[in-house]
Amino acid sequence: MKNSTKFFLICLIFLTGFIFFKVKYKSFDKESLPVDWKKDAKSVMEVYINAINTKDLDLINECIFNMDGYDYSYIGFDGPAKGTFDDIIYIKYLDSEEVPFKTVEGRLKNGKYLYFKEGKSLDVKYKVKYLFENQPEESGINYLKYTLVKNEDGDYKIISCGY
Repeated sequence: MKNSTKFFLICLIFLTGFIFFKVKYKSFDKESLPVDWKKDAKSVMEVYINAINTKDLDLINECIFNMDGYDYSYIGFDGPAKGTFDDIIYIKYLDSEEVPFKTVEGRLKNGKYLYFKEGKSLDVKYKVKYLFENQPEESGINYLKYTLVKNEDGDYKIISCGY
Protein backbone atom coordinates (compact mmCIF):
# COMPACT_ATOMS: atom_id res chain seq x y z
CA MET A 1 0.00 0.00 0.00
CA LYS A 2 1.05 3.52 -0.61
CA ASN A 3 1.88 5.82 2.26
CA SER A 4 -1.06 8.08 1.46
CA THR A 5 -3.46 5.12 1.63
CA LYS A 6 -2.04 4.03 4.98
CA PHE A 7 -2.32 7.58 6.30
CA PHE A 8 -5.94 7.78 5.11
CA LEU A 9 -6.85 4.48 6.78
CA ILE A 10 -5.23 5.51 10.07
CA CYS A 11 -7.10 8.82 10.03
CA LEU A 12 -10.36 7.02 9.25
CA ILE A 13 -9.86 4.64 12.19
CA PHE A 14 -9.18 7.52 14.59
CA LEU A 15 -12.17 9.49 13.32
CA THR A 16 -14.46 6.48 13.75
CA GLY A 17 -13.13 5.99 17.28
CA PHE A 18 -13.82 9.61 18.22
CA ILE A 19 -17.36 9.46 16.85
CA PHE A 20 -18.07 6.23 18.75
CA PHE A 21 -16.58 7.73 21.93
CA LYS A 22 -18.77 10.83 21.67
CA VAL A 23 -21.94 8.83 20.95
CA LYS A 24 -21.18 6.48 23.86
CA TYR A 25 -21.04 9.31 26.39
CA LYS A 26 -23.90 11.30 24.88
CA SER A 27 -26.35 8.40 25.07
CA PHE A 28 -29.00 9.14 27.69
CA ASP A 29 -32.67 8.44 27.16
CA LYS A 30 -34.81 10.66 29.36
CA GLU A 31 -37.92 8.85 28.11
CA SER A 32 -36.83 5.71 29.99
CA LEU A 33 -36.60 7.44 33.38
CA PRO A 34 -38.65 5.85 36.17
CA VAL A 35 -41.81 7.76 37.07
CA ASP A 36 -40.62 8.48 40.62
CA TRP A 37 -37.00 9.49 39.88
CA LYS A 38 -37.55 12.87 41.56
CA LYS A 39 -38.34 11.19 44.90
CA ASP A 40 -34.78 9.84 45.26
CA ALA A 41 -31.89 12.29 45.76
CA LYS A 42 -29.31 10.02 44.10
CA SER A 43 -31.52 9.59 41.03
CA VAL A 44 -31.93 13.36 40.76
CA MET A 45 -28.14 13.76 40.79
CA GLU A 46 -27.64 11.09 38.15
CA VAL A 47 -30.27 12.69 35.90
CA TYR A 48 -28.74 16.15 36.48
CA ILE A 49 -25.21 15.04 35.50
CA ASN A 50 -26.54 13.17 32.45
CA ALA A 51 -28.58 16.23 31.45
CA ILE A 52 -25.43 18.36 31.60
CA ASN A 53 -23.71 15.79 29.38
CA THR A 54 -26.46 15.96 26.77
CA LYS A 55 -26.90 19.74 27.27
CA ASP A 56 -30.62 19.29 27.98
CA LEU A 57 -31.51 22.63 29.62
CA ASP A 58 -35.12 21.65 30.33
CA LEU A 59 -34.07 18.57 32.27
CA ILE A 60 -31.31 20.50 34.08
CA ASN A 61 -33.87 23.08 35.21
CA GLU A 62 -36.20 20.29 36.32
CA CYS A 63 -33.52 19.13 38.79
CA ILE A 64 -32.83 22.58 40.27
CA PHE A 65 -34.83 24.18 43.08
CA ASN A 66 -37.23 26.80 41.74
CA MET A 67 -39.58 29.03 43.69
CA ASP A 68 -41.32 32.31 42.86
CA GLY A 69 -39.72 35.20 44.69
CA TYR A 70 -36.70 33.16 45.81
CA ASP A 71 -33.37 35.02 46.03
CA TYR A 72 -30.92 32.69 44.27
CA SER A 73 -28.00 35.03 44.87
CA TYR A 74 -28.27 34.41 48.63
CA ILE A 75 -27.04 30.81 48.36
CA GLY A 76 -25.23 31.37 45.08
CA PHE A 77 -26.53 28.46 43.00
CA ASP A 78 -28.93 28.69 40.09
CA GLY A 79 -27.47 25.98 37.89
CA PRO A 80 -24.32 25.59 35.87
CA ALA A 81 -22.85 28.66 34.20
CA LYS A 82 -23.90 29.05 30.58
CA GLY A 83 -20.37 28.90 29.13
CA THR A 84 -19.34 25.72 30.93
CA PHE A 85 -21.22 23.48 28.49
CA ASP A 86 -19.02 24.57 25.61
CA ASP A 87 -15.85 23.42 27.35
CA ILE A 88 -17.12 19.98 28.42
CA ILE A 89 -16.41 17.13 26.04
CA TYR A 90 -18.27 14.71 28.31
CA ILE A 91 -19.31 14.29 31.92
CA LYS A 92 -20.38 11.01 33.48
CA TYR A 93 -22.05 10.32 36.83
CA LEU A 94 -20.14 7.64 38.76
CA ASP A 95 -21.54 7.49 42.30
CA SER A 96 -22.76 9.50 45.25
CA GLU A 97 -22.52 9.04 48.98
CA GLU A 98 -24.85 10.56 51.55
CA VAL A 99 -23.25 12.90 54.08
CA PRO A 100 -24.84 14.66 57.07
CA PHE A 101 -27.52 17.18 56.10
CA LYS A 102 -27.70 20.55 57.80
CA THR A 103 -30.73 22.83 57.66
CA VAL A 104 -30.47 25.14 54.65
CA GLU A 105 -31.28 28.80 55.11
CA GLY A 106 -32.75 30.54 52.08
CA ARG A 107 -34.13 33.99 51.50
CA LEU A 108 -36.97 35.45 49.50
CA LYS A 109 -36.54 38.64 47.51
CA ASN A 110 -38.74 40.46 50.03
CA GLY A 111 -36.16 39.76 52.75
CA LYS A 112 -37.96 36.92 54.57
CA TYR A 113 -35.95 33.83 55.42
CA LEU A 114 -36.87 30.21 54.71
CA TYR A 115 -35.46 27.17 56.47
CA PHE A 116 -35.34 23.86 54.64
CA LYS A 117 -35.18 21.11 57.25
CA GLU A 118 -35.89 18.16 54.96
CA GLY A 119 -33.27 17.20 52.45
CA LYS A 120 -30.08 15.32 51.74
CA SER A 121 -26.45 16.21 51.14
CA LEU A 122 -24.49 14.07 48.71
CA ASP A 123 -20.83 13.84 47.82
CA VAL A 124 -21.12 13.22 44.10
CA LYS A 125 -18.34 11.48 42.20
CA TYR A 126 -18.20 12.11 38.47
CA LYS A 127 -15.77 11.89 35.58
CA VAL A 128 -15.35 14.87 33.30
CA LYS A 129 -13.26 15.64 30.23
CA TYR A 130 -12.72 19.27 29.30
CA LEU A 131 -11.77 20.69 25.94
CA PHE A 132 -9.30 23.05 27.61
CA GLU A 133 -7.51 22.47 30.92
CA ASN A 134 -8.02 25.96 32.35
CA GLN A 135 -11.06 25.12 34.44
CA PRO A 136 -11.47 25.40 38.21
CA GLU A 137 -11.37 21.60 38.20
CA GLU A 138 -9.30 19.29 36.06
CA SER A 139 -10.33 16.55 33.67
CA GLY A 140 -10.71 13.20 35.37
CA ILE A 141 -12.56 12.10 38.49
CA ASN A 142 -13.93 14.94 40.61
CA TYR A 143 -16.12 15.30 43.68
CA LEU A 144 -18.66 17.99 44.55
CA LYS A 145 -21.04 18.24 47.48
CA TYR A 146 -24.62 18.88 46.43
CA THR A 147 -27.45 19.76 48.80
CA LEU A 148 -30.96 18.79 47.78
CA VAL A 149 -34.18 19.84 49.50
CA LYS A 150 -37.74 18.65 49.09
CA ASN A 151 -40.19 20.97 47.39
CA GLU A 152 -43.92 21.17 48.15
CA ASP A 153 -44.54 18.07 45.98
CA GLY A 154 -41.99 16.01 47.93
CA ASP A 155 -39.52 15.99 45.01
CA TYR A 156 -35.80 16.46 45.63
CA LYS A 157 -34.31 19.56 44.00
CA ILE A 158 -30.72 20.81 44.01
CA ILE A 159 -30.40 23.99 46.05
CA SER A 160 -26.63 24.33 46.43
CA CYS A 161 -23.31 22.82 45.48
CA GLY A 162 -19.71 23.34 46.46
CA TYR A 163 -16.50 21.68 47.51
